Amino acid sequence: MFSKFMNKMIFANLASFDEGKIEIMGVGAVIVSSPVLAEIFLKIYKTEGKKAFDMFYEAGMNHGRLIGKVSMEHFGVDKQKFSDQMADSSNMMGLGLMEVTKYDPFSGEATVHIKDSTMAREVLKLNGKTKFPVDWFFCGTMVGVFESAFKGKKFGCEETKCLAMGASYCEFVLRPK
Repeated sequence: MFSKFMNKMIFANLASFDEGKIEIMGVGAVIVSSPVLAEIFLKIYKTEGKKAFDMFYEAGMNHGRLIGKVSMEHFGVDKQKFSDQMADSSNMMGLGLMEVTKYDPFSGEATVHIKDSTMAREVLKLNGKTKFPVDWFFCGTMVGVFESAFKGKKFGCEETKCLAMGASYCEFVLRPK
């Protein structure tokens, strides 16, 4: 069963799986397995240290800005329903089950939980428990999406709990800067 967001895209003819290409809202996409992404993250961390966090966060921000821009063009944004729209689209991406536990539609401040984060689970399998959060790409993605929805505002994101560190879920706090 597709998510509501995916059903919207299929109905609007915005998802295409044709001739060896995947396009979502006119943007090319590829499917990469989560163990490979976790391995890339860990290899960069082992060679670059904490620079890996910044690299994945920045890549996530660019991804989020693109997703946010394209989503706003096709679907607009209702700031009252934004958290539900974001959760539905994120759940479609396979990052884990996202739940927005706190959201202020005026400031944009939010607390988000990811149950069974795909990235954290794979890092645990490959590396064991970490002393640092690992969902930097997702954190950056949320910042990019929020900055697209709340035009003119800059946001920051902090992962305050992480499955890879031993928590039962990952928690992210987004705040305007």
